[in-house]
Amino acid sequence: MITIAINEGKRFEQQWKESIDKTDYFYYRIHDAAQSFNQQTSGLRFSAKNPYDCFLYAYPTLFTLELKSTKGTSFSFWRQDFEDKTKSQTFLIHKHQIEGLEKASKSEGVISGFVLNFRSTNHTYFWKINDYLNCTNGLDKKSFNEADVISNNGFLIKQTIKKVKYNYDIESFVLELQIKIK
Repeated sequence: MITIAINEGKRFEQQWKESIDKTDYFYYRIHDAAQSFNQQTSGLRFSAKNPYDCFLYAYPTLFTLELKSTKGTSFSFWRQDFEDKTKSQTFLIHKHQIEGLEKASKSEGVISGFVLNFRSTNHTYFWKINDYLNCTNGLDKKSFNEADVISNNGFLIKQTIKKVKYNYDIESFVLELQIKIK
């Protein structure tokens, strides 16, 4: 018998997907390019980079979302003044994701942002891309923590745990954001 270990980030994405009521919402996960799973192939010159992870449509709003999970207490992020072209850098939040969410957010009826899962505290937040940018553009550090998210309009997503799997309250997430952002 072969067992394949799923990393915690993919497990979080799967639990998020399983929390969505397929009769009320349309959900689509953009497939990752193969090289996304293997850092050895990051030297490929022509690799597709998705602007975000998924779409969630809840009439009349389209959500473009990038899902991130960390076992630590912070997320590192790309910012142009942090970029050092002389060495390889790894950020949890990448330039193309920030740009993709920002571009999508400019369309009417679209809400874009990060769904951030802090496994150390068992909290998950939605952080609208404009609030993310307002915060991170002013930070003197190369990562943000849960307190930064909370103090910059991060929206706590209700969740319950059943044994070891989380269930996210997508319905209240959608309804509260649609009311709050309009």
